[in-house]
Amino acid sequence: MKKLLSSLLAVVMALSLAVLPASALELEDAKQLLAVHYVDGVPPEVLELDSLDAILEALGDPYTFYMTPEQYQSFNQSVNGRTVVGIGATVETAYDNGGYRIMSVLPDSPALEAGIQPGDILTAVDGVPTSPDVDPRVPVTGEEGTVVTLTVNRNGQVLEFTLTRRAVNIPIVTYEQVGSAGVIDCISFGATTAQSIQEAIRELDGDTAVWIMDLRANPGGDSGATATSASLFTGGGIMLYFRDGSGRYNYSYTLPEFPDMTDKPVIVLTSEHSASGSELFAGDMRTYQAGIALGQRSFGKGTAQIIFDETNSDVMVGGEAMKITTYRFFSPDGATNHVVGVLPTLLVSPENTSAAALLLTSPKPARAQDHLKLEIAGQTFYIAIKEAVKAENKAAFVELLEALPPSAKLYEGSGVQSWTQLTPAQLWEALQSDFAGEEGERVRQLLIHQAPKYGNDDDYVDKLVVDAYDVYIDEIKKYPNPRFGRGPIGGIRYAGTSSISANVGQGRGTLATPDGRHAGEPLAEGCSPSHNADKNGPTAVFKSVSKLPTEEITGGVLLNQKVTPQMLSKEENKQKLIALLRTFFNRLHGYHVQFNVVSRETLLDAQVHPENHRDLIVRVAGYSAFFNVLSRKTQDDIIARTEQEL
Repeated sequence: MKKLLSSLLAVVMALSLAVLPASALELEDAKQLLAVHYVDGVPPEVLELDSLDAILEALGDPYTFYMTPEQYQSFNQSVNGRTVVGIGATVETAYDNGGYRIMSVLPDSPALEAGIQPGDILTAVDGVPTSPDVDPRVPVTGEEGTVVTLTVNRNGQVLEFTLTRRAVNIPIVTYEQVGSAGVIDCISFGATTAQSIQEAIRELDGDTAVWIMDLRANPGGDSGATATSASLFTGGGIMLYFRDGSGRYNYSYTLPEFPDMTDKPVIVLTSEHSASGSELFAGDMRTYQAGIALGQRSFGKGTAQIIFDETNSDVMVGGEAMKITTYRFFSPDGATNHVVGVLPTLLVSPENTSAAALLLTSPKPARAQDHLKLEIAGQTFYIAIKEAVKAENKAAFVELLEALPPSAKLYEGSGVQSWTQLTPAQLWEALQSDFAGEEGERVRQLLIHQAPKYGNDDDYVDKLVVDAYDVYIDEIKKYPNPRFGRGPIGGIRYAGTSSISANVGQGRGTLATPDGRHAGEPLAEGCSPSHNADKNGPTAVFKSVSKLPTEEITGGVLLNQKVTPQMLSKEENKQKLIALLRTFFNRLHGYHVQFNVVSRETLLDAQVHPENHRDLIVRVAGYSAFFNVLSRKTQDDIIARTEQEL
């Protein structure tokens, strides 16, 4: 992966707990700067305070602060992306929740190696608590090889990390090719960010079907750099509006002839740590329909600051500077992200964000067969079904489908370039009609072959079954039976899975179901998977069943399995079955399993020639019976059970 450097945020390479030094800036000059430029105006009583520290504290704005020459030099070093000595993490300058939030952790850094994570709240350094008066951006006085101990709060858990400072590069922009995706990871918008992104597009665009712009650890940066970076994907135009304290509007734009360097769609990855410029970038993609956002709601910082230093203010001397919130900004479509943040087009959990985005990066296939096409927010994406249903991608795929808004259109591919849409309304119509007609059968085949099923050790689907059982178990406890209060065991209703072959009768009165089962056909028996839905063998079935809350299902957890006599004729297969059963009961805490050791061919012949199979006994559901005395429907149900291989 090629790494390119750019930055416009304070990078915490090492931390100091020194109290903010008194400013060399004259107090009256500071008051004048704030009175003229602060976006919300400064109340007179605040301007009457007798120190700059007191004024800034009264304002309560974490983005307005004074920088000494040393602090400002450090800030500029991070802007230029230089190699510095430190721990290798970026931090939000706002003090909140008892500390300072870690925004990102740099590659090949002491912070990464120690286990510090974005979102950690820095609460102490070398045992000394942080406070609003502590500047987390100031480097600790010391040299390479010295040690610092950080205390952080991670979701209520207090953790300590001891790190040794060393030289760390600041890779503000990195990029790489991942399959057909061009992935750009940007943790700040600075002076060279746009140039870095431009180089990434030039280098990777030929092999890229979809761009992924990862801004999950990007707290913002320079508005001009943000606008220029976004324009590389949108072309020239107004990129944001500013409103100052007097209510006047201004705007930032790129010229109409600004090069739109790619026509490939952009997926912007967002998180709760994406702020300011990141939110503006996502808004630009939305306004100009250049892409979508995927991930979590962003941070919600819709204000912009100006840094006053010797280059633009004659009251600043000796290298000092002051950063002041001067504007509120808005996306080109007039939307604000302040406080509310940016709500992604596709709202996906943090653990599935990367995988869900990569599923959308398949190039347009030469053959539509085995692909899905998604039209959303003016963009078209393709999903390779075989990739989406892999074990490592299933959870992300399901969550991606669940996140689709009503305006999205999802199509199933067939043949060379034939795309057919499947909507919830179409699914409902197919179920109501029992998959009648060509369209109904198309939907049925999609459900049979593409929808994940219980019984295959698929955590997502198995959890749905567990959730359903939990509702059933909790609800049945509310209804005592007529013997309630009579004796030590009377009166309590309890859950069970054994329907004692009633699944056949229950199926007669049940409409078609979204697993492809026709109306009137038997339901799954007990805790067994639906017939032929278990494709991954008996081990996967046992693992799925083991996830059920068996300790709460005191009425029995009945599992049916079927193997052929031919398979068990081999000694090695007998030993495999013995080992499998021992594992199921001893390690997976299995409750029950019963087998039919009979071939499908034998059962079918018994239906045609019952006189030849008068002594054929089968296991039905918690009981055994002569096969010939069972109803035809129950016979068919037993025949349809999956024949397992060992």
